[in-house]
Amino acid sequence: MKAQIFILSSILFAVFLSFTSMAALNSTDQQKESNIKASKQTVAESLTSAFALDASNNAFQVVTADQDAILLANAENMLFLSNKELKQLPASNWHIAVGRDVFVPIINIKHPEAEAWMKNGITKELFADLLKNSKTAVVEDLEMTQLLESYSNQPKESWKVQLFSTDQQVFSLVENNPEIIGFCKFSALKSAIVSGEIAQICLLPIDRNSNGTIDHAENFYNESSSFERAVWLGKFPRELTNTYFIATSGQPSETQILFARWAMQNGQQIITSYGIGQLPATELHSNMAKLNNIPVVPLSPKTQNNWLKLILPTLGLLLIIGLLTSTMYFRKKGSTQIDPDATDYSGAFDETKLNTPAGLLFDRTHTWALMQADGVLKMGVDEFLLKTTGPLTRLKMKLVGEKVSKGEPIISLTQNGKSISIFSPVTGVIKKSNQSLEKNISQLNTSPYDSGWLYEIEPTNWQSENQIMMMVDTYSTFIKNEMKRLRDFFALNNTNLVKGNMQPVLQDGGEIMTGVLKDCCPEIWEQFQTQFINTSR
Repeated sequence: MKAQIFILSSILFAVFLSFTSMAALNSTDQQKESNIKASKQTVAESLTSAFALDASNNAFQVVTADQDAILLANAENMLFLSNKELKQLPASNWHIAVGRDVFVPIINIKHPEAEAWMKNGITKELFADLLKNSKTAVVEDLEMTQLLESYSNQPKESWKVQLFSTDQQVFSLVENNPEIIGFCKFSALKSAIVSGEIAQICLLPIDRNSNGTIDHAENFYNESSSFERAVWLGKFPRELTNTYFIATSGQPSETQILFARWAMQNGQQIITSYGIGQLPATELHSNMAKLNNIPVVPLSPKTQNNWLKLILPTLGLLLIIGLLTSTMYFRKKGSTQIDPDATDYSGAFDETKLNTPAGLLFDRTHTWALMQADGVLKMGVDEFLLKTTGPLTRLKMKLVGEKVSKGEPIISLTQNGKSISIFSPVTGVIKKSNQSLEKNISQLNTSPYDSGWLYEIEPTNWQSENQIMMMVDTYSTFIKNEMKRLRDFFALNNTNLVKGNMQPVLQDGGEIMTGVLKDCCPEIWEQFQTQFINTSR
């Protein structure tokens, strides 16, 4: 009885600590809430909430760069602002780029002037003339309008272009009408090309020095990675770019540096989800190197007090968890390991039922990669492929120290003697393999993006190879097409090869059964390798 009273008293005391401390935090948070401006409110709030989840830091905020907010930057927040707003800050403010919009002219490769313009480019004068032509299509975007007006010295009132509300509408018009010239965001163009939405459109080079030809210094329009690097280095007209920054009122604190590093990795997906272009890999690596060399500024006493306030509710919650755990200990000892065969593979799956984490890069080989702060990337297999194969029984992995090349086999996935080979998304040297999969292979099926990772690889051609990998929005479109390919595969192949004809591979309505390959015979696995996996490289 005494023990029960003691436990109950401890729980009540812990709850009291939690509520009183959280009340103090809420009061502080409400004061901070009034400091957030509405200029780029949505992006700033999304960065704040995503960082809070990833870093378990609810005290840090991203604020917008309206005039009054410039005075509010402190160790507990960071400004999010555009290039134009950055120029209004004092010289003492520290800043670093996190995203960039680039507005580019595009052309159909069958345009009558395509060959000449691809060789000689268009001058600034011809660029301005295009805005007075009814055979030009422009996205009606305020930011783009201002930049085009500035670069061409032509006010919007003098334009005779066709205006559209989305980049996709411009792509459709240029793709289907070879004589049309378009203006769009480069990030939207890149996504459309990677996803296969367009095939006849390319960048229209700008003859920046007006010498009548695209010389060596201007020859960077053929590859997206070369173009993005050229934009970063200032070889493309800066008047057609808008860079977004995060900034502080002085030297960044430890928390601000942590956020900046996060912004160069997981935060890139948040930024791009709002239509802002991702920084090229070379610039991201350069930024990470700068961040690693910044001396850390100690937290102010005010900030330290806030962290102390967080300790109290944390201790209270830990006490509650400890007490509850101890009461359950004698009821149940040990832990239960997940059995692959116990995983539910009934029903159908489609792209809407797949877990697609933000912050990863995906490859057409159904693999994913995550560049870590130390320059080593972690990779694994995507959930789409594992939902297709069903539970696996064995992996044949490469050894640490082995060299791998992009597009070559990197792992063999086996299920009861039937296997498929998966290809590497990158070139490099294997630094580490996930040894825990030897004891618990089910992690690969149940947690492919976390504990089910496969390798850590030191890449040797990352700057080039990451450019053709997909972020989550482009990958989602890719998976929709892969679902169609998967349906077509089973529709065209003899489904009687399913072992014992135990279940149909397609449900009514054409939906794919989860673990569709699980009961298929070896011949179907071989056909899946040659007709589906190999053709994705």
